[in-house]
Amino acid sequence: MPTLARALSLLTIIAAPTLVAPTLAEAQEAGTSWVPRLYVDGQLGLFGDARFSSGGNEASDALEPSGGGAIGIDAPVLPIFSLGAEVSFLVWNTDGGDDYEIDPSGLLAVSFVPRLRIPFGDGDAGTTHGAFYLAALVGPTISFPSDDIGDGLASIGGSVDTGFGLHGGALLGMQLFFTRTVGIDLAAGYQHHVVWHEVSVLGSSGEVRLDLGQLIIRAGIAIAF
Repeated sequence: MPTLARALSLLTIIAAPTLVAPTLAEAQEAGTSWVPRLYVDGQLGLFGDARFSSGGNEASDALEPSGGGAIGIDAPVLPIFSLGAEVSFLVWNTDGGDDYEIDPSGLLAVSFVPRLRIPFGDGDAGTTHGAFYLAALVGPTISFPSDDIGDGLASIGGSVDTGFGLHGGALLGMQLFFTRTVGIDLAAGYQHHVVWHEVSVLGSSGEVRLDLGQLIIRAGIAIAF
């Protein structure tokens, strides 16, 4: 009996890696919930306002609908959590700017994007798959004033510099894949930017703070690697 017990123990030690290895490999490759995703979206900004403040003085104006886009990557680190990054841009104008035929200004945002995810389906099994998600958007913003604004200030000896600041926001969305690799990305949420511009007018200069927030709606394509 001791000899038989030792033989069984030896067989278990030898066979264990063979039995466990496929199980680990299957777990690591289980479906498409773990694969990174690239997305390219168009985005529309609605409602909201732009507030300008400097030296205790404030002014605000309602925003026109704005437009832009975003490109990013999303890499799951847990079945229900992923980390990603994106670059987005938004072309915007105020009601007053539009009334006076001032060209739109632009915002460029670089975002760190953590997501809570609820995955569904399995592309490897040939079924529709994807994930519902709640994403946060946090990072720096670069603000590009309209050329019309710069030209108008230059005509009276003034100027406005490119602005720098921060943004934050959140998106509630869904990625839906009809094949293993190609699908759509749909999301809606809110994003707020705070940037500072150095402005000079008639020999004096100072910082002007711009606060701009809008409802954001996105739609585009997603590619699973």
